[in-house]
Amino acid sequence: MTKLDNYLKKARENIMTQRELAKRIGVGYPYISKLENNKEHNPSDNVLYKISKALNLDIDELFIQANKITPDLYEFLLNEPDLIQILRVLMDNKSLLKELKKHIQEREDYLSCVFNHTNKIILITNKSTGKIVQANEVAQKFYGYSNNEWSTLSVKNIDCLTDSIVKENIKRPNSKTRNGYITKHKLKKGDIVKVRIYSKTIVCNNKTYIMNTIYPFNCHKINEKEDIKENKT
Repeated sequence: MTKLDNYLKKARENIMTQRELAKRIGVGYPYISKLENNKEHNPSDNVLYKISKALNLDIDELFIQANKITPDLYEFLLNEPDLIQILRVLMDNKSLLKELKKHIQEREDYLSCVFNHTNKIILITNKSTGKIVQANEVAQKFYGYSNNEWSTLSVKNIDCLTDSIVKENIKRPNSKTRNGYITKHKLKKGDIVKVRIYSKTIVCNNKTYIMNTIYPFNCHKINEKEDIKENKT
């Protein structure tokens, strides 16, 4: 038996109806009802991914509620068998597990402090999708988007480069030169500004993100037709 029923119902009921969720993920309405009433116990990975996207849920947490682990994590464990032994050691040594959790929390607290207490523009993005996970207050003020609005945006919504180049920058954040790379960003009110971006891969809660530190060129507005050349590696 899974814990998915109550978890899904609580996550959905204040956002959309069962029928709306069913339509978004491409299933019949009765299927959602069965999930929420614990009559369907084995949703497919594809369905869980779609639910996660529709309700903006943490994919790992959703899979856990369904008594599963994500395929990428499963494959990772298969390819790293030593980790199984490490996990067993942690299962048998609660004090060691507690110490490890403390270390991870301290690191995350440090990243949070850096993120929120700086005068730099910082955007945290999902490495795989380019979705903007978080924007600090400086970024919110510079771009003009509220915290809630950022959750609906991705890099391609603000970057004026072609989709293919944007995707390449997302996938290989550390491949640029030490001078970062130059691009054009569009503000909410429509202005186009020239910026230099320094990107760094970070891991938080066992997930991989990109921390983008953005430096405007003196907030100099440029014409959309102006060519922006990337620094070559």
